[in-house]
Amino acid sequence: MTIAIGLLNKEKPTRPIICVAADSQTTCGNVKRSDAEKVTNLKFGLSSQNAILAQAGNADNANRAIEILTEMAKTEKISSPRSVAELAQRAILQFKQEMRQQQGNCTMEELREFIWNHEQNFQLLIAHLFENDPYFYVADLWTGAANRQYSYFAAIGSGADLAAYLIKEYCAPDMPLQSSYAAVIYIIEEVKKHDTYCSGETRARFLLDETGSFFIPQSTVQDFSKMVAKFNPEARKQRIEIVNKFLKDIGESIKI
Repeated sequence: MTIAIGLLNKEKPTRPIICVAADSQTTCGNVKRSDAEKVTNLKFGLSSQNAILAQAGNADNANRAIEILTEMAKTEKISSPRSVAELAQRAILQFKQEMRQQQGNCTMEELREFIWNHEQNFQLLIAHLFENDPYFYVADLWTGAANRQYSYFAAIGSGADLAAYLIKEYCAPDMPLQSSYAAVIYIIEEVKKHDTYCSGETRARFLLDETGSFFIPQSTVQDFSKMVAKFNPEARKQRIEIVNKFLKDIGESIKI
């Protein structure tokens, strides 16, 4: 389980930037770890293009699929809006064939049942730019499909619903770029407070153009997380006061 989000920033419409962040909790069997790297840069060998991947769900399976996808990308380039999504589907299919062999050459239907019943599923959040247009896709092992997300954000994992609510409440594509940097970290930090399956340090990576992405230094993320922890109680108090006044005013205007 996890929380991973992608957020589009179009402060400068001619230069969109994608921000991706995730927590770092993962579970392998009965062992929980909080140091996983769930945000990955995907390089395409026939070009200098990059995409960003974030994962949720069964970490071992997701890592193997990403390993296959990374190897495939060495001889590919992003030549269409669906290039990365289609490559991800091929990688997932190859991994499913490996799983079928491990399960005694079972049928694909039997494999789907095994994936569902034994918590083997994972999701991949795929973010990239093509001809200066941003694209989000979400792929998963169970269906094998990579579906485009037509919003200015995408979210996967157990905390996805809460993250989506917070993004819609506080974020917009045309907000200042620095605010988007802060927003993805803030939202991951907030989800970790309310979802017991999400924890560990927050990781954040940004895709500046088709050829360049970078991690925010972990020390910077930690400093910001401390600022959020200090700021939140006072901000929450102010929000409650505003909402209470709003509800009081509405209540007084209703005649029962």
